[in-house]
Amino acid sequence: MANSWDTVFDRVRISRPPGDVWPGVSEGELDAAEAELGVPLPAGYRAFAMRFGLDGEFWGLYRLPALFHRTKELQPYTVINWTRWMRDNIVDEFGTGMSLPQDRLRRFIFFGDDCGGGNFAWDPGEPTSTDPLEYPVYWYPRSDPRVYQLAGTFAEFVAWVDADWRRVTDDEEERTAADIRWSPNHIRERKKPLKRDVKLWLASNNGTARDIAL
Repeated sequence: MANSWDTVFDRVRISRPPGDVWPGVSEGELDAAEAELGVPLPAGYRAFAMRFGLDGEFWGLYRLPALFHRTKELQPYTVINWTRWMRDNIVDEFGTGMSLPQDRLRRFIFFGDDCGGGNFAWDPGEPTSTDPLEYPVYWYPRSDPRVYQLAGTFAEFVAWVDADWRRVTDDEEERTAADIRWSPNHIRERKKPLKRDVKLWLASNNGTARDIAL
């Protein structure tokens, strides 16, 4: 059965070097993130993460961090940790001057940024749909007290990101491309197996692997 986000997601193309190994996202990781955040994730976001992964950028600019990082050095910038930090710090910067009430900002889930100081967030307190579950997406600029709603669903957010890039880019090929470019950050480069390892693998289980390969 077709989903409401399929039209947008079918246009997404993963852009990465062929030798890179990039991280996928399991259903278990998404469930663990929901437990940490205390709210369900939007259905469209879950579908995107399982299909394309996280920890990457749309058009090299609009970032979606990982839920949990695999390396200690990168741990601070995850959906979980960044949400906690933003709630404890940035929402206090403008005090009562913010365009949305403080109690509402403190329930935001910060799931991405624009590499220029602006953050993307959901408001799980006001779902735009319950089946499938979706939340409104907001842009939270770190140098401005105004918070803007960008989209009503995660798929609409992806479409907005794509349209915004085409509006600002000077690259004619990218401006007219049929696809939406998504570049996941690689874990490591794929390494060619050593000959001795291949021989050991082929000889394993009394030569069963070799017989299958042949």
